[in-house]
Amino acid sequence: MCGITGYWGLNYTKPDATDLLHRMTNCIAHRGPDGDGYWQEDGVGLGHRRLSIIDLEGGNQPMIWGKYVLAFNGEIYNYQNLKTELEQKGYGFNTNSDTEVIPALLEAYGPAQGLNRLRGMFAFALYNTEDKTLILARDYVGIKPLYFSEINKGEYIFSSEQKSLLASGLLNKYVNHTGLFDFFITGLTFSTNPFWSEIRELPPGTWAILNQNGIAIKKFWQWKFEQQKQQKTQPLDRLDATLKESARHHLVSDVPVASFLAVGVDSSILVALISKHFLPDLRTFTVGFDEAAYNEAPYAQMVAERYSTRHHEITMASQGGSPELFQKILMQYDQPFGDSSCLPTYQICREMSKHSKVVISGDGGDEMFGGYERYSRIGKLAVLGNIPLANSLLYQLGSVLSYFQPERGRQLKKAGQIVGQSPDNLIMDTLTYFPLTEFADIFRKDFLDHALGNYRCSLLDYIPENGLNSTEKLIQTEIEALLHADYLKKVDIASMAHALEVRTPFLDKEVFKFSASLPVNQKIYKGETKYLLKKLAEKYLPREIIYRSKQGFGIPFDKWVANPSMQTFIRETLLSEKARISTFIQRKYLEHLHHCFEKGQAIKAGISRYQLYQRIFMLLSLELTLNHWKADV
Repeated sequence: MCGITGYWGLNYTKPDATDLLHRMTNCIAHRGPDGDGYWQEDGVGLGHRRLSIIDLEGGNQPMIWGKYVLAFNGEIYNYQNLKTELEQKGYGFNTNSDTEVIPALLEAYGPAQGLNRLRGMFAFALYNTEDKTLILARDYVGIKPLYFSEINKGEYIFSSEQKSLLASGLLNKYVNHTGLFDFFITGLTFSTNPFWSEIRELPPGTWAILNQNGIAIKKFWQWKFEQQKQQKTQPLDRLDATLKESARHHLVSDVPVASFLAVGVDSSILVALISKHFLPDLRTFTVGFDEAAYNEAPYAQMVAERYSTRHHEITMASQGGSPELFQKILMQYDQPFGDSSCLPTYQICREMSKHSKVVISGDGGDEMFGGYERYSRIGKLAVLGNIPLANSLLYQLGSVLSYFQPERGRQLKKAGQIVGQSPDNLIMDTLTYFPLTEFADIFRKDFLDHALGNYRCSLLDYIPENGLNSTEKLIQTEIEALLHADYLKKVDIASMAHALEVRTPFLDKEVFKFSASLPVNQKIYKGETKYLLKKLAEKYLPREIIYRSKQGFGIPFDKWVANPSMQTFIRETLLSEKARISTFIQRKYLEHLHHCFEKGQAIKAGISRYQLYQRIFMLLSLELTLNHWKADV
């Protein structure tokens, strides 16, 4: 696990190119504190920061293998099997590292087939010194990031993080308006339309080849639901075997491996499988909060005691925010980032890194096995859409219920507003923070007239057009769009800021294949989310862990910032005359939003407490990014 940088086709003299390469690589020193390495020839340079996990002595990079030079970020869990297979084909190796397998595999099978044989997480740059071509590649789901920019025609720079590119001095820091509007609607930006105009993100499951003809990006993998095939073994047995095998692969390491232990089924079942079958003395970590409603620690302790793990509980204060910490966390992302759970994620990674270099995480279990309530809810809305007057009845019921149960009433009224819409519109409503219909109230008219044009949210590009039902469409959209744009980006940035490697067994290729072949009613059955996974969990975990209400990993942002210093910071950041967002957002909107946040009031009917503080969080993230990089909007 590391960080990579480099350039290709650069028309620089060597002293200048060397200085650029070192500056870009030093920007991501936090990703690899165990060493750095550089390789250059005319027009080409590769930089590397190393976090030593496999082959501690022989895995230094950039690595030269025959005519190839490689800078690699990630882990290949099946590298030993691949190495044996390649040795039988006549290939030789000089180290015990997984890195050497990559050039040999791509030479033996070609890029597309070779990449498909890799089992792990990766982003790499592979340079061929004979034909002067460079291959950039990223794993199938986007666990590891890779960004690049064409600074002049035929001249490229690339890095594991955008900060290397932004700090290169070679880019104009212009904001892509489509990326900006995407951020308002979803809280995220996507590889199809990044936030910065001059930076591109290599999409998950693709590889790019740079040669004298320019750049060509090709896809080697894509998620899709597959027709269920007749199997001799029962789904429960296959799931057990698949997860067990994935967990075993994810333990390949020359340093100790620990595990994050949340109360959810995902991380708990991984801890159970690993402890029972592979590492009986597994070290586990749980976050405890001083607010009971967000504190999972007592339940995690139950799992830790059952499997006799070496358990660590890290306690966080729900009102522990500070301007310095807030800015430090958000500035790691190099662009506005709308998921406020990045705050506790950063802090838990910071604490875990004091004890371990490698941790197992349950990320991906919800997407693979139907864990989000919205997957069940969108299916119900689709059914209700076939009932005459359902929208009117739901809205009226919500209006009445609002007097007794305000939040439940709000939810029913919203359901009444969107029921009967197309699956695509239901998905957009499900995943939206600032609806497009509110833009006229939020943005200055002169800015909208100039920037909006024929804007179409990039999330729509990920909604499949095939004959899937609403639930299947939402699951596939989240796997292809939200996984890499939100959850995996959040964890990669938060963990690598502390040189901590996070491994995700639920996002293993074989788990993907099993999930894709699983009927939706094995994921969500009679309103029960994660149905099959919970049935398997009954074999390993107490029922009170399995069937307790789902609790997302996070803290209430409005309480985290409740202290006076954070309140002053928010007010001065958003309402300052010098705020960059005030050049395109109406000041009266900012003042009204902040007033509602400060007083705990609703902005308007239909906006939840979460949506209110989420909007504040997003605007703070946007303003801090624009100001830090002195961006032009």
